[in-house]
Amino acid sequence: MKLSASSKGQVITVVSSVFIVAMDDGLIGRNPHPRAVSHQAETGREEARPWSLAQVEAMAAALDPRYAVLSHLGAGTGMRQAEMFGLAVDDIELDSSRPVIHVRRQVRVVHGVQCFGPVKNRKEHDVPLAESLRPILAEHIRRSPRCQSPCRGKSQTATRSRSA
Repeated sequence: MKLSASSKGQVITVVSSVFIVAMDDGLIGRNPHPRAVSHQAETGREEARPWSLAQVEAMAAALDPRYAVLSHLGAGTGMRQAEMFGLAVDDIELDSSRPVIHVRRQVRVVHGVQCFGPVKNRKEHDVPLAESLRPILAEHIRRSPRCQSPCRGKSQTATRSRSA
């Protein structure tokens, strides 16, 4: 079967994940999958190019107003989608001399249910906030009512169940 470069990459990612789980469960001693660097070279992916301001604003205009800020936030910070969905108002420091976003969690879907989970590689981090994003985020926070998170009270557990 002939696969595109991106499909090959997806297969490699899934197979590598299976090996990682097997290592975590003590079934194998090491991951026999070659390093991800070889996968990156094989995919032939182009380098990411940032959107123009016109593209960011067009996407924001096309989204439901409560989500429009995500277009600016993603383009201005490079945050992952799941990290942006996991943000809380308390994670954003707009009024400090050094505006920053504290990335502490992300939203994940586990067994069809949204829940908070650790950020990628379990590495919480801070993202500097461009001065141009400060008024956009401030306005979004001002006009957006506090909402009940679908993840409230749910967190992803790190344990895996083994089949008998």
